Parts: sequence; C-alpha cells; structure tokens
Amino acid sequence: MIKLKTLLNEQIAKPIDLEKILVKNFYKFKFPTRLDDIEKNWMTDFGGVDGHLQSVGTNLDTTKDEYMSWLQKNGFQRGDIYVSDDIAGRVQKQIIAKRFK
Repeated sequence: MIKLKTLLNEQIAKPIDLEKILVKNFYKFKFPTRLDDIEKNWMTDFGGVDGHLQSVGTNLDTTKDEYMSWLQKNGFQRGDIYVSDDIAGRVQKQIIAKRFK
C-alpha cells in the first residue's frame, strides 16, 4: 500500500483521502484532548465528512459550521468540505502548503 504522504507528493490523492486529512486536522483544532481516542477509534472507519462529524461531534449542523469556518481560516473554500475530483488538485496543493498530515 502506498503511503498517503507519497501520494500527496507524486499524484492527486483520492477525494476521500483528502477529506480525511482535512477532518483529522480540524479535530486537532476542535478536540485536542480527544485526538488520540479519535484517531485510534474513529478515523479508521472514515466514510465521509457528515457521518464522521456527527459521530465525533455533538451536533452535526453546529460542528459542520465550525468545520467550514475552520476551512476558510486555513485558506480553503466553504465548498471544500466535500472534495470532488474536479477540486482535488487545488485542495491537495493547499493541504501541502499548510503541511497537514
């Protein structure tokens, strides 16, 4: 299996992998004391943004709004909450620029 770091440097990663990186870095901001638990028990089953934010957060709409605000503060667009093939390259460049892992 190719490591995601290698993928980020050599080709455009899958949108779901980019979403996972963004959500994980949001969790570092929002839930710093729960990060170990979240990474160990929640990130392995990442199936998409909405389900994940609802599982880990308390209220999907509130957590989603916080996530979109966090994205914008980090130079992303509000629509980047859902990474599609047509924006994956731009999102990936921003992830690399922010040094998100």
